[in-house]
Amino acid sequence: MNPICVCMTRSKIYDGEKCVETPTMNVQLKMDKPFVERLKEKTSQEFIELARNVEEAIDSELEPRNLPGYRGVSVIQFKNGSIIAEVAIQFHEGTEIQQSTKSVAQETLQSAIGNGKFASLNISEDTLIEVTLPQRTNDTQKDEGIPAYGIVLIILAIMVLGGGLILYIKRRHRNRQSSYNYHSRRSTQSKRTAENTATKSENSNDNNGFEMQTNQSRRSTQSKSTTEDTATKSENSNDNDGFEMT
Repeated sequence: MNPICVCMTRSKIYDGEKCVETPTMNVQLKMDKPFVERLKEKTSQEFIELARNVEEAIDSELEPRNLPGYRGVSVIQFKNGSIIAEVAIQFHEGTEIQQSTKSVAQETLQSAIGNGKFASLNISEDTLIEVTLPQRTNDTQKDEGIPAYGIVLIILAIMVLGGGLILYIKRRHRNRQSSYNYHSRRSTQSKRTAENTATKSENSNDNNGFEMQTNQSRRSTQSKSTTEDTATKSENSNDNDGFEMT
């Protein structure tokens, strides 16, 4: 018998890397043994030993029958009721289970029980074996979880998105800083322009006032000179008149 890892979903098998979908047939066997709680734990020694015995017993009967696509047997779980073993007969991926395959498997197991070949499992000879095809439900179609490469891809995607977000934030910050610096420079230039304009205006007013004062001073000086000249001429005229009279 080839060892088969048990996946949590009965319609899947372990292919060496992950659980993959596989065709299965279900079988329930009732054993006249007391049920213990540790049989509910798939990692317990009780579960491992009993599951191995059941799988070896069933596989030893089915493998020689050369069922099309037959792969092996896997115990899904043990339930209380004495001990009820729920077993999956597994086939290779892509195998289409025919009704004839189901009939051969059921007849083979029933015959083995009748011949006492499962006596070590305490399965009574009057036990009826029913092989069924599992009904596909949303639960059986679910993945067991995210595979390792999927987790790696998710982490990489988060890192890429995070890096992109950081770059976006930094770029926005630089743009805002550049805009602030630009408006600050414009404001400073405008302020300086206004100050220069005011200074020029004051200087112009001062120059105009100085020129007006200078002009007024010149006019006053000229007027004074004119008055003095007039007075000098008048005195000279009077002196001349007196000299003539004498």
